Amino acid sequence: AKQKSEYDKRLKEAEEKKQNVRNEMANLRLRFKKILNRNNDLPGRLQLKRSEFELDLLVKGDIEVQKQDKIKSVQQQLAWESEKTDVILHYEDPELVDAIRHAQENMGDFKLKTAKDYVVPEDQRLTANRKREELILLRNQIYQNKREFNLKILKLRDKKKYIIRQVEKKLKQLKEIQSQLGQDNSVALIEPPKLSIEEEPERRFKYTNDTLVKFQQEMAEKERLEMAVAASEEGALFGGLLSGFPAGAGGEPPPQPAANNESKEATTRSNAMSFSSDTRASRASSRNSQTDAEIARSRRPSVEKAVSTSSVLEQELEAMKEIRLTYQRDTLLEDIQLLLSEFDVELAEIRDEKSKLDVKLKNADIKYLTLFKELALLKEFEKSENVLADRVDAKLDEKTDMQTKVEECLMKYEAKKKDIERLQEKEKTLHQNFQLSLGDNNKYAEFLTKLFKKKIKKVRKKMKDNADSDEESDDDDDDDDLLSSESEDDDSEDEVDYNVCPAGCDEELFNGTMTLREKRQENEEQLAEEKKACELLKKEHDNLTKKLKAMDVALKAAQGDLEKFQLEKQQKLNELDVVVTLHLNQIQYVVNGALPRDLSNCLVFRKSSQNRLCERIEELKAEKQNQRHLFKEDRQKFAQLTKDKKLYETKIKDIEEEVKEMQLLKFGRIIDLDKLDSVTVNKGAEELKEKLRYFETEYDKEVAAWDKKIEEEKKLLNVKMHENTAMLDNLMGMVQEGNELEASLNTCQNGLGANYHSLQKADKRERWRLKQLIELQSQEIEVLKTEIHQLSRKDGHVLPPSHGPTMQKSQPLPAIIQK
Repeated sequence: AKQKSEYDKRLKEAEEKKQNVRNEMANLRLRFKKILNRNNDLPGRLQLKRSEFELDLLVKGDIEVQKQDKIKSVQQQLAWESEKTDVILHYEDPELVDAIRHAQENMGDFKLKTAKDYVVPEDQRLTANRKREELILLRNQIYQNKREFNLKILKLRDKKKYIIRQVEKKLKQLKEIQSQLGQDNSVALIEPPKLSIEEEPERRFKYTNDTLVKFQQEMAEKERLEMAVAASEEGALFGGLLSGFPAGAGGEPPPQPAANNESKEATTRSNAMSFSSDTRASRASSRNSQTDAEIARSRRPSVEKAVSTSSVLEQELEAMKEIRLTYQRDTLLEDIQLLLSEFDVELAEIRDEKSKLDVKLKNADIKYLTLFKELALLKEFEKSENVLADRVDAKLDEKTDMQTKVEECLMKYEAKKKDIERLQEKEKTLHQNFQLSLGDNNKYAEFLTKLFKKKIKKVRKKMKDNADSDEESDDDDDDDDLLSSESEDDDSEDEVDYNVCPAGCDEELFNGTMTLREKRQENEEQLAEEKKACELLKKEHDNLTKKLKAMDVALKAAQGDLEKFQLEKQQKLNELDVVVTLHLNQIQYVVNGALPRDLSNCLVFRKSSQNRLCERIEELKAEKQNQRHLFKEDRQKFAQLTKDKKLYETKIKDIEEEVKEMQLLKFGRIIDLDKLDSVTVNKGAEELKEKLRYFETEYDKEVAAWDKKIEEEKKLLNVKMHENTAMLDNLMGMVQEGNELEASLNTCQNGLGANYHSLQKADKRERWRLKQLIELQSQEIEVLKTEIHQLSRKDGHVLPPSHGPTMQKSQPLPAIIQK
C-alpha cells in the first residue's frame, strides 16, 4: 500500500508537470498565432515570410524525425496489439501499403491501348455520359473563345470610333490654323477615316435617303452595264465588220466604265481608312519637305513686302505668330500620326491572335467531330455495358451481404465457444468445491460422491383434484418442478434412498452436496445446449463460407466479362482516326537522320510525360540507394531486436516460473488467470443488479398504485362533471320558467288591475322564494366548479369537456298564481 501511494504520488506530480508544460505550450501557440495575424494584417511589402519565423531548421527537422518515430512506434504497438487479440489476422504496414500504391500510380507504366493485355482502368472507362459531358465542355470552350475574341474586336472598334472623332477634331483645328497661315504655308491634309458597313453589321438593315439614292444609282449602273454587254455580244455576230473603222469615224469614242472609277475611289477610301503606316510615313515625309520648302520660299516676298508697310515690331510679332501656328500644326499632325500608328499596332496584334485562334478553333472542330463519333459508338455499347455493370453491382452487393452474415455468424460462434469454455471451467470449479467440501478421510465420501453424480430429472407435478385447480395453480406456478433422482447407472436393484440424509452424516454437507448436484446438472444442461448451438453455428458458418466462395467466383466471372467488354469497346474506339496537329520539331522519329515515309510505327507521346519518365530514372536510382541504406539499418535493428527478444524471453520464463510456484503454493495447482477472470462473478456488480431489480419492482408497484388512483379520480371527475351538467340544465330551465312567470305576472298586472292589490303580496312572496332558490343553486354551482378545478389540478391533464352543457327542455313548474 505504501509503494502504491508513493507511485500514485509520483504519477500525480508527473501529470501536473505535463499539464504545466501543456499550458505553457498552449500560451506560446496563442502568442505565435497572434503574431501571425498581425503579420497578415500588415501591407504586402512589410509582411514577413513564413520561413523567416523558423529560427532553427535543424530543431524543426529533429522534431519532425521524433514525431515520425513516435508515430511509427505507436503503429507498431497497435499492430502488435491487433495481432495479439486476433483483430487483424494479416497485418500490413500502412506506410508500405501507401508507398506501393503511390509507386503503382506514379511509376510511369504507360501501356498501349492497342495491346491485347491492356486493361482499362476503372476511373478511365469511357461511357456515353462522360463523352457527352466532354462534348458540352468543348462546345462551351469554343463559344467562350469566340466570345472573348469578339469582345476584343468590339473594343478595338470602339477605339477606332474614338480615334475617328479625335482625328476629325484635330483636322478641324488644322483647317483653322491653315486658314490663319494662308495658302502659301498650307499643307495637304488627309481625309478623315470612316467606318465601313462591314465594321458595323448591326447597322446593315438601317438606311437613310442617301443610302437609297446610292442604291438606285448602283442599280442603274448595273443595268447599263448589262445592256452594254448585250450590245457587244450582238456586235460580235457581224464577224467584226466594224472592227476596221477608226475610232473617231462613225461615232464617239467609247466611254470609260464607271465601275473602274468607283473601284478606284473605293480603293482610295479603303487605303485612307486602313491607317497604313507606310503611306502615312511617305505622306508625312513629303509633307514635311514640301512644308519646309514652301515656308522658305514664301517667307522672302512676305518679308520684303512687309518691310515697306510694317514696322520692325509688327514684323517680329507676325513672325512669332507664324512660328507658333506652324508648331501647333506640326503637333496636331504628329498626334494624328501617333493615334493611327497605335491603332495599326493593335490591329496587327489582333490579326495575329485571330490567325492563332483560327488554328485553335479548327483543331477544336476536328476534336468535336472525333468526340461525336466516339459518342455514337459508345451509345451502341451503352445498353450491353449497363447490363454487365448492373450484374457486377448486384454480385458485389450479394457478396457484401454474405460477408456481413459470415462475420456475424463467426462472432456468434466465437461467443459460443467462450461460453462453452466458461461452462467447462464452471464445471471444474464445482467438482473442486465438492472435493474441498468432502475434506480428508470422510466416511460418507462414497455416498456423497454417488449423490453428487446422480442424474436428476425434472417432472411436473400432477394435479390430483380438479375441483381445487384454481387454488393449486398458484402453487404450481411457484413450485412447478419437483426433483426426482435416478441412479446414474440405472441400477434398479439399488435400494439406498439418496433423498434422505444418512445417520451420522453432516446435514449441512448433505444439503450442500444436493445444491452442488443441482448446479452441476444445470451446468451440464447449459453446456449441452451451448455445444448443440455451437455445432449449428459451425455448420451455418461452413455453408455461408461455401456460398461466399461461390459468390466470389461469380463476381470474378462478371468482372471478367465486363473487362472483356471494355477491351472490345476500347478496340472499337482505337479504330477511329484521331487528328493530331504536330510541328516538325515535335517529331523525334528519325531514321538515318531523315523523316521516314511510313509513320505507322510512331507513337504520339506528351513531352511532359517523357520528361517525367526521364526524371523517374534518377528518382529510382536515389530510391534504390536509400532503400539499401534503410535495409542496412533494418538489419542492424533486427539483430538488436533479436537479442532483446531472447533477453525478454528469458525474463518471461523466469517470471512464469515464479508465478507457477506462487500458484502451487497458494492454490496447489496451475490456474489460467484469464479464464478465471472470465468465470468468476463480480459480487459487487451482482449485488447492485439485485438492488436495481428490487428498486425497479418497488417503483413499478408504486407507479401501478398511482395509475389506479388516477383512474379512480378520473371516474370521480366524470361523475361530478355529469352532475354539474345536470344542475346547469336545471338552472337554465328554472331561469326560463322565471322569465315565463315574469311575463305572466306582467300580463296579469296589465289585464287584471282589480286583482292587483289582492295578488301583490302573493307575487312578492313567490318572487322572493324563486330568488332564494336561484341564489342557492348558484352557490351549489360555485362549489361544484371549485371541486372540479381541484380534481383537475390533481392529475394535471384532466380537464372539463370543451362543449357546453346540453340544453334539455325542462318541465314547467306548477302554476302558483291561478286566475
